[in-house]
Amino acid sequence: MGSFADYMGDHIWIPILIALGIAFLLVIIVWILCKRRRWNRYVSQIGIEEDRSLIEKWDEEKRLQKSVERDAVLLNCYYYLKDSKKYSFIDHLPDMGSRVNKQWFLVKDSKQAINAVLTMTPWSSQTVISFTKATKKTLKELFSLLQFPYLFPLMDIDFVFSHNLVMFIHPYRSAGSLKDLIYGSRPQSSWVEKYQARGKALSLTQIRNFGRQVLEALVYLRDKGFPTCGHVHSGNVFVINGTAKLSGFENSMFGWKSRLYPTIKKLIKNRDDDIEVIQFGHLLYEMLAGWELTTAEPRREQLKNFKNTPVVEVINFLFFNESEMYPTLDELLAHSFFKGGDVSGLKKFNPGPIRFSSNVKQLLKLYRNDGEERQRKRKMSSRKSKQDDSKAVKKEKSSSKSKAKRTSVDEKRVPSVQFLATYPPKPPPPPFPSEVPPPPRLKRPSVPVEKAAPRPPSSSGRGALLSQIQKGARLKATKTNDRSAPRV
Repeated sequence: MGSFADYMGDHIWIPILIALGIAFLLVIIVWILCKRRRWNRYVSQIGIEEDRSLIEKWDEEKRLQKSVERDAVLLNCYYYLKDSKKYSFIDHLPDMGSRVNKQWFLVKDSKQAINAVLTMTPWSSQTVISFTKATKKTLKELFSLLQFPYLFPLMDIDFVFSHNLVMFIHPYRSAGSLKDLIYGSRPQSSWVEKYQARGKALSLTQIRNFGRQVLEALVYLRDKGFPTCGHVHSGNVFVINGTAKLSGFENSMFGWKSRLYPTIKKLIKNRDDDIEVIQFGHLLYEMLAGWELTTAEPRREQLKNFKNTPVVEVINFLFFNESEMYPTLDELLAHSFFKGGDVSGLKKFNPGPIRFSSNVKQLLKLYRNDGEERQRKRKMSSRKSKQDDSKAVKKEKSSSKSKAKRTSVDEKRVPSVQFLATYPPKPPPPPFPSEVPPPPRLKRPSVPVEKAAPRPPSSSGRGALLSQIQKGARLKATKTNDRSAPRV
């Protein structure tokens, strides 16, 4: 023992090497365990990362495409501003609205020294007007004559013929639209981001005033011969000093559809004006609830949860009245709820008579004829659909009646025994019926017949049959061998 200790004392480097070896092995083991754990984690996440990579690639491609499109539109805007010399460029705004192919720019009016919003939208082939300089001149004249306290002014309109673009210039409002007021959002933010959370409902007075003012604007446009405004929503209403002003009425003149149109188009039955009334009902609901109505019509269960019963009564009158027809704009204006709305701007409004030129009248006539044609086609389609439905119902009823008739006839039809002649009952026959001579055979027919008459039974067999019937016995089914068919 002492010699081992002396040996280790003389060779101290041996335990040091052993300790270092053990420490090295421990480090290797820990490294292997960490490596394995990291590998397992990588393997478990590789499936998720593959799925994410596809989505991220798709989103990245969409972002790149959107960026390229924005750069191209920005370049077009630069060229337009350089040629027009009316406005100077300030900023390329984010997509503040829901329309995909629309771009917003903040510009400055060189003459009035005020900021304005320039919107750029591709020309639509769905409109009835032509993309010409004469049309642009006529539209400029028409919009310049519109002056109403509840319409948001349109400062200018222009066409870019080289790129098939339509330019609109509106006054810039830093406070945003009525939708921004409801949701409390930042107006300059992207439309996708700023309306995600639910907003706050407006007061009863605000709903009454804003609703009355929007209705007055719609009636004014109708009286001036404008086509039906299919863009009535909170994003196209601006509140200035407590007064609602409707914008977006020019969109219907270019054949553009609103984001709400696919949802409500099935509700438009007979009149084109129904689209304005239905969209106004959606606007009332959004002001009442603080969020948009996602269905074509509200459910009655939804309306029961709101405290502002006068507004609920108007919505019920609009969507669920007894006539099953949507009210007109005049009928909505005559509703007791809107009679107390603030229309003091009309008392101060005293414009001179508006005289449209022949070109403007001809332009409005195009829209009127187009609306009448659409209404006529809609009525014909509705009438044809009703006729098809009535024919289908009649066909179904006739088939059900014939089926019921066949069933009743089959139920009444019971098996019967037919006799060639009736005779009084005879006493029981003798035990050997073969003694009675059989009747003569029928002559073989010279032409084929469909069904030959059965041969009469023997008198003895007939008597037994009558006797069994009198006793109440059941008839037994018999097999017959028909030899009356002609031989070929």
